[in-house]
Amino acid sequence: TAAMYWFAAPERLDVVLPIVRTLGHVPNVLVWDKGNCTAGDLTTTYGQQWEAIIYARTARMALVGGRDRDILRFSRGNTADYHHPTQKPVALLRYLIGRHDSALILDPFVGGGSTVVAARDLGRRAIGIEIEERYCEIAVKRLQQSVLPLEVAS
Repeated sequence: TAAMYWFAAPERLDVVLPIVRTLGHVPNVLVWDKGNCTAGDLTTTYGQQWEAIIYARTARMALVGGRDRDILRFSRGNTADYHHPTQKPVALLRYLIGRHDSALILDPFVGGGSTVVAARDLGRRAIGIEIEERYCEIAVKRLQQSVLPLEVAS
């Protein structure tokens, strides 16, 4: 049994949702209210303050802590401190991971490593996959700076 969270820009849901549906059932599309607007066209479009989070699962499972609202308010914080252009706040990822009892977390697009840091914070094992070596190095450094001990598989 697996739960999946896939982040997507609202204007890309038409492309991303069919892909996610091949992997599992989609009971919800959550809204991440970032608390501020992202960059983009500053003169002819509205400022985008939210991002979609597609929640999918391979089987029906209870959410830890029961039912919650589908609008999640987690500030992006100071993006000048971010290590990756699409980095997510660790607090948001800790929340999502904590909604399930999964012992193993997989992030196939690890980027700056926020998901694996959040998994570490919650005492979960995590596997991160990243195509760009520089982001792998950043994720490893972030894990090494973590308060919790780092285990490296050989």
